[in-house]
Amino acid sequence: MKLITAALPFVMDPLLDHSRDKLEDAYNRAKVRHDFLTAVLLSFRLELDQAVEDKVLIESPK
Repeated sequence: MKLITAALPFVMDPLLDHSRDKLEDAYNRAKVRHDFLTAVLLSFRLELDQAVEDKVLIESPK
């Protein structure tokens, strides 16, 4: 169990970086299409992820 806990950041960080790139691409496409609702929601998600990364917010394990 300790090995899984120790290895998890090395496995998850690249996946999270990839998903962040996809979110940023979707956000940029929404802005170009003037799809403001989608752009606002994606921006909110990106900012939440950044706050968790900066340890301003703590993500619930649920």
